[in-house]
Amino acid sequence: MKNLARSSTVRVLLVEDSLPIRQRVRSLIEESGAATIVGEAGTVATALARFYELKPDAVVLDLHLVEGSGYVVLKAVKKSRPHCMVIVFTNFSTHENEAHCRFLGADH
Repeated sequence: MKNLARSSTVRVLLVEDSLPIRQRVRSLIEESGAATIVGEAGTVATALARFYELKPDAVVLDLHLVEGSGYVVLKAVKKSRPHCMVIVFTNFSTHENEAHCRFLGADH
């Protein structure tokens, strides 16, 4: 994300249902100086509401949320704003998940 941040700070929406993981990822992103977390969400409904409200430059997205699937968020983000970068963040890194994420438009 550093390349994107050269002219300005990248505005990121962080979607992760585990609070401890979300807090750690937030600190890592903000410590980099390349991005600012503008919003957080732990459910599909909250993620979509924050995405439409905040219009972030990028979304860091967990695929497996307690209340729904990150695939729903990914699909909606790319349909609404195709140039918004989506970075999938998951413990379930399989070839099938990666292929499906790429198919839906995930950037990383």
